[in-house]
Amino acid sequence: MQWELTEGIRGLPGVRRELAEGVRGLLGVHRKLAKCIGSLLGIRLELAKGDWELARMTSGVRRKKTKRLARRSSRVAEKLTGSHEGLVGLDSHINCN
Repeated sequence: MQWELTEGIRGLPGVRRELAEGVRGLLGVHRKLAKCIGSLLGIRLELAKGDWELARMTSGVRRKKTKRLARRSSRVAEKLTGSHEGLVGLDSHINCN
């Protein structure tokens, strides 16, 4: 029994060393996780900026298309009536019933 106890005590420094190495390994994992999380936050920020820019560009494109459609419509109306002024009385000829 005393022999087993002596062997157990001799093994303690090895256990302590293994435990210290394990803790160091955990610190490395912790550092890597912190880096990954930081990069994920950066990616999230970039995506949010991209979404904002896309929304801004989309509204600009929509505005341009609306203006272009209005110009085309007025040109077609001018061709049909012969001038702008002819459009004023055009609504009285349209029957919506």
